[in-house]
Amino acid sequence: MAGVCCFMSVPTRCITTIALLATMVSCTDGDHSGGSKPTPRMPVVLDYSPTLSDAGALLYLASNPAVELLAVTLPGTGEADCEPGVRITRSLLTTAGLGDVPVGCGRNTPLIGDRDWPEEWRADVNRWGNELPAIETEPLIDAEVLLADTLRGATAPVTLVAVGPLTNLGVVLGDKPELAEQIERVVIMGGAVTVQGNVEESPAAEWNVYIDPEAARRVIAAGLAVTFVALDATNHVPWTERLVARLGALEPAPARALYELAASRGPLDGFYLWDELAAMAAVEPTLVTIESMTVRVDDDGAVVRDENGFAVDVAVNADANAAMDEFVGTLNGGTVPPAVPLSAAELDYFVQMGGADSDFSVAIGRAFAGIDESDPDVHQTAANLFTGFTTAVEDLLVKLRGISPPPPLSEAHSEYVDALAGFVAIRDDALAAVADAKGTNLEEVLTNALENSLVDDSFERINAACETLTNYSFVRNGPRPCRGPS
Repeated sequence: MAGVCCFMSVPTRCITTIALLATMVSCTDGDHSGGSKPTPRMPVVLDYSPTLSDAGALLYLASNPAVELLAVTLPGTGEADCEPGVRITRSLLTTAGLGDVPVGCGRNTPLIGDRDWPEEWRADVNRWGNELPAIETEPLIDAEVLLADTLRGATAPVTLVAVGPLTNLGVVLGDKPELAEQIERVVIMGGAVTVQGNVEESPAAEWNVYIDPEAARRVIAAGLAVTFVALDATNHVPWTERLVARLGALEPAPARALYELAASRGPLDGFYLWDELAAMAAVEPTLVTIESMTVRVDDDGAVVRDENGFAVDVAVNADANAAMDEFVGTLNGGTVPPAVPLSAAELDYFVQMGGADSDFSVAIGRAFAGIDESDPDVHQTAANLFTGFTTAVEDLLVKLRGISPPPPLSEAHSEYVDALAGFVAIRDDALAAVADAKGTNLEEVLTNALENSLVDDSFERINAACETLTNYSFVRNGPRPCRGPS
């Protein structure tokens, strides 16, 4: 916990006063008996906004024994509004056993201009986190005051890990420049220096810097050691289903929480370990390749090379395998789970399952290809599509019932087969729901039909059964056995 520096062992009985004094001296003046002092932990303040990637960064730092997490600050210019953002953050910290770490939130407008995240992104972040434990509401703390007070009270230089817009840091360093002496380094997830950016309105920019470029300018002009963990590096470390499966196999509460959050988002195509890599690079800088550059932040929010700019370090590459192991191992309490390969029987089973699933995907493609969405009879079109899908499921069931799973997978295989059979069993009810569904186009009819039938529940069961099989295979570096209906 924060503030606990060492433990002192005192004998239960002392023979003489001299012996007691000798023991006390050995504790206070150094261990002369061959023991070693505990390694000081790195004091860290995390400045973030609780998206999936930010949550991964927070839980990594909170789980790392080399880190003393002093505070977490949220820029109101981040993807979450203050109230839900702080609530999610405190819940994550509680899950990690650090519920006493203070959390603050700052102003919700950039220092200059009025750029903001897409409204749907902010709404999505504001309402997520239902998988996390509920916590009691507390009065909001001003992030700028919390950051300044934390720096002022730190007993050692602090590493700032900033993985959102830099508004809080820009305000504090602009108003109280003397606090720069309390900062060891600023590690920023931001920028796209030698690669394309990810902001449609400003193709050379990355979102965190784009939202508040003036704040970024203040930070790099403050005379601090600055490292940008840019898209140049994070592009090498994608979120993958195999990573999700590895997290799902872990027991510690932070890993379980992150697994639930990642799994709840559905497909993670286009997601990277943006903020997680910045947090890891702050602790283990050898995970990234660093180049020293002079840069400036332009009005479009891009970090560009400029010989008249400010000297910074930029992470331009990353060791993806080492980063994944560091991330998983830290969330697992410090050990990377050994990769147990599939047995020959398990591999053969998953290959057969993958073949059956491939045939299923082809059949689904044919069913969809035969649909004319311009047909004015949208209810009949929807019924034809649903019937084609159900026929493909029936063919898949025939194949799956002919596959003999090895003993460790018998129960999971049976659950997958039963879930598919359960879907086929409700075909007539589902077709009746299609006939009664409201809507003037195919998408509306299918959506309303699913909402008014048992199909959604059936799909959830099939997807869950498929996920169990997939996780078993992926954790062992095996092939994908199924994809499920959605």
